[in-house]
Amino acid sequence: MIVFLRKSGWMIWLAGIGLAACATPQAAAPQAPAPSAMTAAPATAPASAAATTAAADSSTPAPTPAAVLQIMEQVADWQLAHPSRDPKDGWIYAAFYTGVMALNGLAPDGKYHDAMLAQGTQNAWKPARRPYMADDHAVTQMYLELYLLDHQPEMIAPTRAAFDYVLANLKDDDLDYTLSGSWTNGRGAIRYSWIHRRGRG
Repeated sequence: MIVFLRKSGWMIWLAGIGLAACATPQAAAPQAPAPSAMTAAPATAPASAAATTAAADSSTPAPTPAAVLQIMEQVADWQLAHPSRDPKDGWIYAAFYTGVMALNGLAPDGKYHDAMLAQGTQNAWKPARRPYMADDHAVTQMYLELYLLDHQPEMIAPTRAAFDYVLANLKDDDLDYTLSGSWTNGRGAIRYSWIHRRGRG
């Protein structure tokens, strides 16, 4: 069963998990020995809810890899045709891009590669604005994956510059975000810190 969530990247991931599950051969479950006459339940005993559910599940055929791939493509195509108002370099879209890049390795044509190439170009291949914030680094995963396919230095140049800056400007200040303002604007937020000392805040 494919579950559709609000965030598009998660939909792609769930469909991908389904494809992996369908493509992985399942070992046959060991057969339990037939109960003896001494241990057999009475014929009139009602079936448990768990047994009923298990019987129903076993009668439902698992989707084929081709069927799951088709759903993945439908989800990706819909999202690409109906962009949300979320920042295109933010973590929400970064989750979607990760799913699309995974789909690119399975789909028979290059349209998902081309869609991500166009998005990376639109983003100028840059991470989002906060240099120490993990959310703003997430989009670079798509750039790096495209670089591994296309080997174009401009795809990773801004990412390398951003991480070179972080390494050259390491911080040693207190990461407790309750000491330095709100979650949105505080020092801990800028550095993606979840540290909250007991007794503070």
